[in-house]
Amino acid sequence: MLWSGLWTNSSSPSRPNHPFIEKNMKINASRIVEKVKEIHAEQSLNEVTIDVVEGADARHVICEPVEKYNATMLVLGSHGHGRLKRVVLGSVSHSVHNTLTALH
Repeated sequence: MLWSGLWTNSSSPSRPNHPFIEKNMKINASRIVEKVKEIHAEQSLNEVTIDVVEGADARHVICEPVEKYNATMLVLGSHGHGRLKRVVLGSVSHSVHNTLTALH
């Protein structure tokens, strides 16, 4: 595999360990944050909190700010994989839903 040396040895392959990839991810995150701020300003939304977090396990990284800010809503996308792929690959959105549902 071409990319096998770029990932950490942690249980989650979603966290890159290569400086080039890490830098590009941070640049993309900054662009997204700026776009979100722009949209919120256009819509006159004042009570918006933007929190950029990092970590190896997406499920925990997503749940932490929701709990921290006692958020009443979380919008999270899904790839739309079928049931079999979700069972085999796992689903971050499904796991986040189950975690947050259990907490409240």
